[in-house]
Amino acid sequence: MQELKVIHSEFIGLVDIIAVDITPTVSLDELVNFGETQDYPWLMGRTSRDTLQDLEVFTQSTKIGIEADGTLAYREVMGGGNVSVWREAFTQLSQQG
Repeated sequence: MQELKVIHSEFIGLVDIIAVDITPTVSLDELVNFGETQDYPWLMGRTSRDTLQDLEVFTQSTKIGIEADGTLAYREVMGGGNVSVWREAFTQLSQQG
């Protein structure tokens, strides 16, 4: 997540980044506070395990890119990707919308 900060500002208004958590004992306010303490400039959100299963997200720290029409365009599991890979993916996503 720290590396995403490097390119986030390049794509403001073009690509939305949302960090999502499914922990049932953590409130949205707690997530937002955590994001603030980590200096995350993007949105924090909650969803259900069912949503992640629908998107075939089975490991933590999976990164997915979804086009405006709902098409899954990018997927990396924990430890995958880097600034140059994400920049390319975000560029492609920003050109789809």
